[in-house]
Amino acid sequence: MGRGPRNTEKKDRKAQARAPGQYMTRSHAIKRLQVTLQDFRKLCILKGIFPRDPKKKLEGKNKTYYLTKDIAFLMHDPLLEKFRAKKSLRKKIRRAKGRQELDAVKRLEQNHPLMKLDHIIKERYPTFTDALRDMDDALCMVHLFARMPQTIKVPGKKTKRCARLANEFQNFVMVTHALRKVFVSVKGFYYQARIRGQPVTWLVPHHFSSQLNPDIDLRIMLTFLEFYTTLTGFVLFRLYNNLGLHYPPLFDGKLSNAGANLSALVLEQKVKEKKKTNEEDDEDDEGEKQELQRLTSEIQTGIEDNKYSQLFQGLHFFLGREVPYESLEFVIRSFGGRVSWESSIDNITEGDASVTHSVSDRPTLTHKFLNREYIQPQWIYDSVNVCALLPTHEYAPGMELPPHLSPFVDNEAVGYTPARVDQLNAILGKAGSAGLKTQLPLVVAPPLEGEEGEADKDAEEMEDAEEKKANTVSKASKPAHPKSQNGQKGAAGSPKPAQPTTTKEPAAATRSPAAGKRKATGPPTATTSTTKAPSKTTTANTAAAGKKKKGKKAKITDRPNKRPKTAEQAKAEAEDAELRAMEQQYREELAKETGTTVAPLPTVPTELRDDYDPKQYAALVLPNRKKRLFNAIQRRERSQGRKLHKLKERRKVIDAAMTKKQQQPPNNTSTKK
Repeated sequence: MGRGPRNTEKKDRKAQARAPGQYMTRSHAIKRLQVTLQDFRKLCILKGIFPRDPKKKLEGKNKTYYLTKDIAFLMHDPLLEKFRAKKSLRKKIRRAKGRQELDAVKRLEQNHPLMKLDHIIKERYPTFTDALRDMDDALCMVHLFARMPQTIKVPGKKTKRCARLANEFQNFVMVTHALRKVFVSVKGFYYQARIRGQPVTWLVPHHFSSQLNPDIDLRIMLTFLEFYTTLTGFVLFRLYNNLGLHYPPLFDGKLSNAGANLSALVLEQKVKEKKKTNEEDDEDDEGEKQELQRLTSEIQTGIEDNKYSQLFQGLHFFLGREVPYESLEFVIRSFGGRVSWESSIDNITEGDASVTHSVSDRPTLTHKFLNREYIQPQWIYDSVNVCALLPTHEYAPGMELPPHLSPFVDNEAVGYTPARVDQLNAILGKAGSAGLKTQLPLVVAPPLEGEEGEADKDAEEMEDAEEKKANTVSKASKPAHPKSQNGQKGAAGSPKPAQPTTTKEPAAATRSPAAGKRKATGPPTATTSTTKAPSKTTTANTAAAGKKKKGKKAKITDRPNKRPKTAEQAKAEAEDAELRAMEQQYREELAKETGTTVAPLPTVPTELRDDYDPKQYAALVLPNRKKRLFNAIQRRERSQGRKLHKLKERRKVIDAAMTKKQQQPPNNTSTKK
């Protein structure tokens, strides 16, 4: 039993002895790598190495720790040589500037060493699928810097490269029709595409003039941008090659200056031309060509069968000047539509006959064409998210738009399903989402001629069917002849036969869906007079039925629906009506005088009054209402009295001033002619 603690002590000693070798502080790592702090941060970002939080911080709690094996992994990276070369180059430039050797400074700046991150991309992403999974952050960073203004800290070369990469990726998504979800928020446009079975989500900021926050460290962001641009270039090269397209695509400056956005990139088919040296090379070339043709044919067949490529097929959209044409062009062309605007390269005007939809975000329009639909931009995004063309009357210019739902939210996981989801399901003819049993009614379009009375006909048919069903039930439940029950004994053992008027209940009443009135479907019998005063046999039967259920009271089924009003209850209702009239009169007078309204006093519902004793209701509820009404009247009289008192005091002041003015002697000074 004594060996247990000794073993644990040995393990603790081993862990303490091994702890200093597992972790290393940042200052020790910089000394070992012989680089500056800035270069060390950049190297860790590019290699994907991050700090650790050990349980026992031997050097202190205010220091940053790294794994020793990570630092050993960085020691053999080729980028260390580039960092050291840059450090020595900076020293040479500083020495040349001190000696006033300007020619040497220019020569040294031109020989600045260039860093390549190809080996890092291959190390961090061994397969192409791994690279696609990490494209979310890369695309967000690229689209962010594509919209940034050119400053000293953010060079223009980087912003132009980011804009070019963003256009190349959007062109690939348009060609393959890979876009699936769109959501417009305050931050920008959220997109999601499906590439090789992997969902890729990115954010594109709104096209506004932005100002850089001085608190942001742009050096770290530029380091991430350098890595992400390299990763995006690798991924786009592979994607374009799989489609058989030349990468990078040609950029037409004339089209860009003419107003073309995504059409400025010209996609060309890739053609391989190699010299045939021997038969083996010929066979390799033929195998590559066959594989390329097979991939292109599979992609083309997938595009043709894709339902997303035919959503806007045959539709021509003309965009107004106030709508975000860059986002709308990307979305519409990704789903097979055609887009034009005033400065587009196709030279199509607003009055062209081929235009089917005009997209405008103005409250009113001065002129409309009758051969097209006028919509707001949200119609395009909502139609894309449900992959169906929604009705356009809800998205007309000037109309209050329906809620714009996010397609990235899982209603089942959140536990809340918006009403708009049920409305969209009703439009599309689907079942309620998340297992809902009912759907909200929604009028998609006005009824056509001859369809206005269909609802009334359906209601009448339902009413007739219910009446027939109730009649059949009443016939089946009709009591037998009294003579057939003479030989039977009652439930309590009495020799008297059970009367049919009391043993069988009258047919149940059904409510008509059209008129809403209560109808008795059973035939009129003589039992209507006996329902108010049940006989002895009914009480005996109910008592016998109650004995079978232990401890449960028997229910009297022939209880009247309404109780007759007593004199006290009628008197209480009369007082209540009188109080209501007084209260309404008081509220109207107060509204005329002060321009304000008074909320009505709470009352007990009529459904609940039957369950209470009329005396108790008259003793508790009515005096309380009288007291509240009396207090309200008193408050009004007090406020009127204060106003009258103020008016009297003001009148006294005015009268005193007038008498004082009359008592003053007249001024005899002559006026000038």
